[in-house]
Formats: sequence, C-alpha cells, structure tokens
Amino acid sequence: MSTIRTRELQMFPALSSEQIGIARRFSSGSQTRLAPEEIIYKVGDRHAPAWLVLAGSMKVVRSDGLYREALITTHTAGQFAGEVNPVPRDVRIG
Repeated sequence: MSTIRTRELQMFPALSSEQIGIARRFSSGSQTRLAPEEIIYKVGDRHAPAWLVLAGSMKVVRSDGLYREALITTHTAGQFAGEVNPVPRDVRIG
C-alpha cells in the first residue's frame, strides 16, 4: 500500500471551521471561484500561492513527461495546497 494511502490524513490534513476562519485572516487575496479542470499552477511556476479549498475539490496530479497524468490526491473543503517542492505536478480544480 502506498504511503499516501496509509498516511493521507497526516500528509493532507483538513482544517476545522475555526482553523479556516483563522487562516482567512492571513489571506493576501480575495476568495476565488475557479472553473472545473482549470489549472491553478504548474511545475516551475514561481511564487505560486497556497490555496485553501472552501467548497468543491482540487485534484493534485503528476505528469510522466509523456502527456499522461496520474492522480496523487484530491483535496476537499478544509484542505490546502501550495507548491513547496519541485516534484513534477500540476494542480487543477476537481
């Protein structure tokens, strides 16, 4: 079994309503609605923001370099994503 499946809650925690409220106080941007399958950042993008999912879902995918994608995980309300590692992946709205 993969590490993602066995440690998913540790790797991708979900914030409580109270924690979301605190996080929103530190937001540098306004709330944004995104279209399905819209790519919000790609590998190599500089200054990619962190995203907190308030509703819906966000797919995190990796590319194998041959235009094939594999799902890493799907973030739902209360979960967040941001590029902190040069691992080849794109993130798009579920």
